[in-house]
Amino acid sequence: MTDLVLSETRDRVAILTLNRPDKLNALNYALMDRLLSRLDLIETDDGVRAVILTGAGERAFSAGGDIHEFSLSVAEGTDVALRDFVMRGQRLTARLEAFRKPVIAAVNGLAFSGGCEITEAGRWPSPATAPCSPSRKSSLPCRRLSAARSGCRGLPAASARWSCC
Repeated sequence: MTDLVLSETRDRVAILTLNRPDKLNALNYALMDRLLSRLDLIETDDGVRAVILTGAGERAFSAGGDIHEFSLSVAEGTDVALRDFVMRGQRLTARLEAFRKPVIAAVNGLAFSGGCEITEAGRWPSPATAPCSPSRKSSLPCRRLSAARSGCRGLPAASARWSCC
């Protein structure tokens, strides 16, 4: 099985790569869980001073949540969908925001929905310094929906901040 989050360390910087390029690095449950576990290891590693998070391939940083997997949870009911999908995504972005080391999202290509939220959860000095490729395209469609209908966390705060590069 392919590792869903590739990890390497160079010059005390951990580089984490979302590794589902065939699915535009969509965030499925296994990828989110793997990313959380990688972050746990890195946070306690004194040999790592910062994290760069990027996506595999040229087309996407992340297209957001894996809708196919989410639809399977929805079919089991709202409570299951909230637990499996929404709360897991919220845990991931909250983890990134609270991370004790700088997390830089190196955005290449698409950054939609949950992928866009990840870019906003990164910690860099200012939005002007967020590294984005010229091919980047970003969107957070849940801002157009009510917070109750979407998985978008921190809606008012996110709306007041810059938008995904």
